[in-house]
Amino acid sequence: MSEKEEEGGELSNEERLKQVSGELEGVIGKAFGKAFPGRSRRPLYYKLDEKKRVVPATLYEFGLQFEDPERYRRVGLTKIGPYVVSTVFLCIDHGYKRPAFFETMIWSEKTAEHKFASFQERYETFEEALKGHGVAVRLVEEGALP
Repeated sequence: MSEKEEEGGELSNEERLKQVSGELEGVIGKAFGKAFPGRSRRPLYYKLDEKKRVVPATLYEFGLQFEDPERYRRVGLTKIGPYVVSTVFLCIDHGYKRPAFFETMIWSEKTAEHKFASFQERYETFEEALKGHGVAVRLVEEGALP
């Protein structure tokens, strides 16, 4: 029980979400410790700081990024004819051999069957993602993908 609740006051929705998120993170940490004894747990969630660097986030901060994806997650969005080139911050690490926090995809607004529909690249840093977005835009403009 929080200090505010003990005083007879009610928690705001934001305070309650933070509290529940903290409790859930504790449960996840304990489960990880039981499943992988002796291994340190790397963060599950990430956010971008004011300099666009990837830093660990709480579950609550992770969730907030989905309320306003254009503000918190969008790196680039370019429409070229029927094609969309989208680059986003993923908020979790999708990497296997190296971290992958950003993703660029190309698809056609008309059909998912188009030749660019399967284009996908992932990146570790914001700067790499920004450059990758530019490369993907040029590939569409030049019709350079198979």
